[in-house]
Amino acid sequence: MTNGQQTNTEMLMIEDISEQDREFIHQKVRPYFETIFQDIAMRRHSPKKTDDELEFIDKVAFFEYMNLPGYINDRFFSLFQKSNDEHIYEKAFTDGMIGVYASSIEERMKLTFQMYDFDKDGCLHPEDIRMLLLYVPFKREEELTQPGTPLSPKSPLRRQNTEGLYDRSQSDYFTRKNDEGEINKFTAQVFGNNTAISYQEYADINSNVSSEMFTSLMRVLHDCLPCSKNFFHMKRQYRARNCDFDREMSPTAGASQMTIKAIASPRMVRGLSIGKSPGRKGVGEASSGDGDSPLYTGDEQYQSRFQSTMQSQFSNRMPDVRVKKNMNP
Repeated sequence: MTNGQQTNTEMLMIEDISEQDREFIHQKVRPYFETIFQDIAMRRHSPKKTDDELEFIDKVAFFEYMNLPGYINDRFFSLFQKSNDEHIYEKAFTDGMIGVYASSIEERMKLTFQMYDFDKDGCLHPEDIRMLLLYVPFKREEELTQPGTPLSPKSPLRRQNTEGLYDRSQSDYFTRKNDEGEINKFTAQVFGNNTAISYQEYADINSNVSSEMFTSLMRVLHDCLPCSKNFFHMKRQYRARNCDFDREMSPTAGASQMTIKAIASPRMVRGLSIGKSPGRKGVGEASSGDGDSPLYTGDEQYQSRFQSTMQSQFSNRMPDVRVKKNMNP
């Protein structure tokens, strides 16, 4: 951890990959993303060079489908393995999408690190963080104080912003300038006297100090990608049929089906927080408000049913996290 950082005692429970998830990936997820690949490939703007060339997605078709805010779209595209012509083929596309939705916490942590690593030098600089966080929609005060209320269509989390910091359709100039100031303060605290951080330092900060860098990008991907709603609906249906996740399940049965790990709660930038608010059920709940997307914290539909069990078992299941919680600054 960099100078001046303190260990965060508020932890965010996140669902990690399990053996049941691996079966789900093989049976449902990969075929689902293969179908999406074929759909996007039909919209590509670049013709095949030969009749024998495999189907592919070009950059324009990728951007049109993903439609993520500003630079986040470009950085997401950079994650996928491509040909010399910047074409993405089927396996690379499905592997990349599985990384977003059905990979381990460590793999998702590396994914977000790579999105920030503009020059691919294995280190992050304050400007790398600032450039992407400027395109993450901030939660406004009403969304922070009334988290149980579904977000309106005008909410920044509901809208696709492709213009970035000064898009007046999302929020006014002065509000976004204030957001920029918050991000600058955050990067100053994260980096301290350092000019760069390694992946290990990045993972340590998100795990033990504050997780805005990780959770903000995952929130944008899970909120904005057009396949999210169908994916999480499919996941719930699969679990209901194969993992005994039904309305009559006991909390203990639910907990036994999921692998839960913990990272630090995002606490340093209020507009990027997703933590539990007064009167809200669940630990680390984060939702786009439609009840379909569990983002990176486990299925919301089931969290309230096993949350008390998870809390009682937490110290026994994850002693390493318990020790970190008690570390002195």
